[in-house]
Amino acid sequence: MTSLAALAAQTSPWTEGELTTLRGDVRGHLLRDWGVHVVRRKGAPALARLRELTGITPELLPETPELEAWYPCRYQVQLTDTIVTEFLGGDYLRLEELLLQDATRARERLVRWVASKVGPAAVFNRASKGHPDLYTVGQVSAQVGRRDATLTWSGATLFDNPTWRILQLIGTRLMMRVMTRTLIDLQGSPPPGGGGFVMRVHWR
Repeated sequence: MTSLAALAAQTSPWTEGELTTLRGDVRGHLLRDWGVHVVRRKGAPALARLRELTGITPELLPETPELEAWYPCRYQVQLTDTIVTEFLGGDYLRLEELLLQDATRARERLVRWVASKVGPAAVFNRASKGHPDLYTVGQVSAQVGRRDATLTWSGATLFDNPTWRILQLIGTRLMMRVMTRTLIDLQGSPPPGGGGFVMRVHWR
């Protein structure tokens, strides 16, 4: 198993050829207000630069995507890689604070309050059922204990992408912070035989 820091240190953006292997769509909810956040932090020229580098036009993906709409999975990976390369000095670990700032915007406070009352185990128990609401490809299974969980994603090339894996680990770290839980251990790796992603998390 690999820690977030180790995975981030090993990660580099996929090539265009590798990106073309990504199939399926991601729900707009996971791309929420991405362009708005870029403009707020770096200005309109930065957004234009991202679009130029990725080829993702406003017609393909608006700055404020429809939350229930579907968009190609590669956009999630490609935009993350480009933001890290252009604005974060290639340091994927710096994504955590950016995403935390986005999650603490005023309109997210109710969601954060609800999350703090639910608890990690309840969220992980719903992972398998909730996956089709977020992605049109693959599946995830979960083994959940009182204060630990193992999630296994399979059935899609998306789960082999290191940037997507980093987003899952960072998302879990942020969830623990929002839920005011103490994260004891968090690691991830491909399953035996490769293909997919296994994440193990322990909290108190």
